Amino acid sequence: MMPVCAALGVEAVFTGAGKLPTRPITPYLDQFPKHGVEFVSDTFPYHIKGKLNAGVYPVTGDISSQFITGLMFAMPLLEGASSIVLTSPLQSKPYADITVTCMRSFGIETLEINGNYNIKGVQHYTPAKFTVEGDCSQAAFFAVANELGSNIELVGVNKNSVQGDRAVFNIIDSTISINGSYSGFDIDASDIPDLVPVLTVLACFAEGTSHIRGCKRLRIKESDRLVSISTVLNSLGADVRIVNDELEINGVKELSGGVCSSFNDHRIAMSLAVASQRCTSPLTITGAECVAKSYPTFFEDFRALGGEYDVVIV
Repeated sequence: MMPVCAALGVEAVFTGAGKLPTRPITPYLDQFPKHGVEFVSDTFPYHIKGKLNAGVYPVTGDISSQFITGLMFAMPLLEGASSIVLTSPLQSKPYADITVTCMRSFGIETLEINGNYNIKGVQHYTPAKFTVEGDCSQAAFFAVANELGSNIELVGVNKNSVQGDRAVFNIIDSTISINGSYSGFDIDASDIPDLVPVLTVLACFAEGTSHIRGCKRLRIKESDRLVSISTVLNSLGADVRIVNDELEINGVKELSGGVCSSFNDHRIAMSLAVASQRCTSPLTITGAECVAKSYPTFFEDFRALGGEYDVVIV
């Protein structure tokens, strides 16, 4: 939203709550003043005014792909051609690929050359009929539930999608299953950070040790997800260790029940719900209403698929 407002020359104030005020917007603070936009307030809430100019935008790729995709949406509206030049490797690149593919469907061309993006100005978004794919990020919870013993048919999911989180299906398929057990795995999650919480649940019940690497950016999500997912699962009897910015998980047979915090993080809450099918007693998730951020009907679907839950008012 911020780059689009800047491209249109709209003076705007951006506010929010939760973890949002703590998230860095360093690439915009660095580049916008060099291209015609002033930060009246460069701390939260952010206040911008001015009109974004076309040009070359050097941007780091290791904070969030959202800075790159935000600029992608805005640059076609500028008066001239622009380039996004990555000063470090782009993390979560599949999200940029999704954006390029989607924008093309609405008449916008983006040219990727050697990992950088060239975008012509004075382009026009045109209406189009568009079918939104099933969300691999949300399907991942039920894919992992299947590996833990459920039998859920996932429909409307394109396993050949440009969505990075389609990787969950490959990760599950790569494990070696014998008599209901499956092997541990070793993955780099740099491009699939949203899968890490539920993949940690998957790893908890694998045979042997699993490693999930490339997790640095999980520390600036809705919660510090390295801390939150390891804390809640370990409180239930899991064996999850944080090693620098990686997770090392030694598999166990089952978890106990108990009370766990969601850390007000939708992916932690949904991952715990999946883990509950291997708990020996009921699991209470506090703050579970946070699933509304990305999947408001998650618990209704959970129940429709055979899960049981009750809302506890405290």
